[in-house]
Amino acid sequence: MPDLDRGIRKLDEAKTALGEALAAIQDLSQTADKNKRDTQAALVELQELQTNNGALEAQLAQVKAIASFDIETFRMLAGTSRAQIRRGLILAFVIGVFSQSSRAQFGQPGIGYGCDMRSREEIRAARVCQRCV
Repeated sequence: MPDLDRGIRKLDEAKTALGEALAAIQDLSQTADKNKRDTQAALVELQELQTNNGALEAQLAQVKAIASFDIETFRMLAGTSRAQIRRGLILAFVIGVFSQSSRAQFGQPGIGYGCDMRSREEIRAARVCQRCV
C-alpha cells in the first residue's frame, strides 16, 4: 500500500508540474503574439516614416533651389558679383591703411589713440594718456 500511495503522490506532483508547464507555455505564447503584433506595427510605422522622409527631402531640395534662385536674382538685380564685392573690400582695406599711414606721417594720432593731443611727443611729455604711449 505505501507503494501505491507513493505512486499516487508522484502522479499528483506530475499533474501539478504539467499544469504549471502548460500555464508557462500559454504565457510565453501570449508574449510571443504580443511581440509579433508590436513588431508588425513598428514595421508599418517605419515604412510610413521612410515615405515621409522621401517627401520631406524632396521639399527641402525645392526650398534650397528657391533660396539659391532668390539670392542669384538679387545679385543680378543689384548688379554685384562676388568679384565686385571682393574688389570693394580690398579697396576699402587699402584706403584704410593709406589713411592711417598718412596720419602717422603728418604727426596726427590715428584711430585708437583715444585722446585729443596732436603727437606722441606731447603725450609722453604730459604723461596723461598711458594707453597712447
